[in-house]
Amino acid sequence: MMGQANHFRRYSKEKIQYAIDRYTNEANRLTRVLDARLAAARDTAGSEYSIADIACFPWMRGAEQRGVNLEEYPNVKRWFDAINARPGVQRALKVLAEAQAANAAPHNDKSWDIMFGKVQFQKR
Repeated sequence: MMGQANHFRRYSKEKIQYAIDRYTNEANRLTRVLDARLAAARDTAGSEYSIADIACFPWMRGAEQRGVNLEEYPNVKRWFDAINARPGVQRALKVLAEAQAANAAPHNDKSWDIMFGKVQFQKR
């Protein structure tokens, strides 16, 4: 749902309000579920950092781009800030930022077709 919200809010050339609203609402609903879970536990799977946290964390990065305001979800915000402060996470985010900077060319018609058009569905 977060990926769909991201797609329709940021990448879709055609702005379809129904899709934007649908997936933004779902992103917020799921964040409410996560917030309720994190009210009862330090981390998503219980009391220690796990693969569940590793899987969920990237979807909370840039949450505002998916229409989610982390300030409205105090337990998610606490959890996000704790994970974001981990030295290993900081090292990984630095590598990601460097890779993104190295490949910062703007999209053109070919890259859009590869990402969202007919190329992605071609048999390979």
